Amino acid sequence: MRNSFIAATVVLLTVTLALFMTAGCSEQMEQAARVEQDTPEFVQTECPVMGAPIDEDIYVDHEGQRVYLCCGSCIQRFQDNPDEYLAKIEEMREAHKAHHHDHGHGHDCASCGSH
Repeated sequence: MRNSFIAATVVLLTVTLALFMTAGCSEQMEQAARVEQDTPEFVQTECPVMGAPIDEDIYVDHEGQRVYLCCGSCIQRFQDNPDEYLAKIEEMREAHKAHHHDHGHGHDCASCGSH
């Protein structure tokens, strides 16, 4: 009888501890999901070749990624050296993430442009 009581107590404590630990993880995951949803998605607004505003009708699809450019003359320049210009887009993406990390999430910011 005593062994049954000890076993039941151990099981109860183990379940309680597991629920407590899971609740903390669940809360952290929910918070991370809220942050992800509140962070505006990066939208390319600058031509990686010239740095000018993009023309949404001028783009190149490169290895599954659509790259918007400012003018037709940038198409050939992009195609001649796609890695250089894809790296510039990645820099823009990282700057966007850093900006929203530094300034908070879900805010109106004149320097953000359109998202």
